[in-house]
Amino acid sequence: MAQYFTDRLQRVFHLIFMSYDPQSAQEGLRMLESIINNQSTVTKPIQHELRNTATSQGSTGKSDTEEIYQKALSPEERELGDAYALLARVYAGPRFTWAESGFPEDNMRTYQCLHDSIRQNSPIGTLQALRIAGSITPTVRRDMQLSFDDAFRIIYDYAKQDDAYCQYIIGNVFFWGDYHVINEAKQLLGPEKASFSQRLQPSDAQQEFT
Repeated sequence: MAQYFTDRLQRVFHLIFMSYDPQSAQEGLRMLESIINNQSTVTKPIQHELRNTATSQGSTGKSDTEEIYQKALSPEERELGDAYALLARVYAGPRFTWAESGFPEDNMRTYQCLHDSIRQNSPIGTLQALRIAGSITPTVRRDMQLSFDDAFRIIYDYAKQDDAYCQYIIGNVFFWGDYHVINEAKQLLGPEKASFSQRLQPSDAQQEFT
């Protein structure tokens, strides 16, 4: 069984989303905030410089895309982005956590954390953004370096190795129809089936001539 998160993020995830104990959940939130605060002071200026360089070039080159993908394969390399993704869920309200957790709902912070997660090349944050309306703004899309396809590929690999949270994310992709914008997911479904209206057309034609 593979584990998507680093060990400390896995512990945070358990405390916040699986303990169903308000005190443990608050402890998990403090740990999550600490991980973000300690790492972001070091990595954010570097990320900002990289984003400016990519923007000035107009696009991300093939070698850069491969480098970003390889880094996103590492739980340690993507830890800050994944931490932002989890924090976005915390502040997105009880639909994304559990009602008794006592976490305040904060839409502005949810979007900010989700955007930082995407800019830090988190696979879960990148796909999670498809589930929160308005998350992918033109600015965020311009700054995206990890594609939906690459994010899906990474998470799907962990899902096949029995990581429960990654299985949940993959399930969301197919349940909510996000596979329409993810080629890697669409290919798993095989040839597209005809729409309901298209399937009705032959019977309509038959009725006309009977």
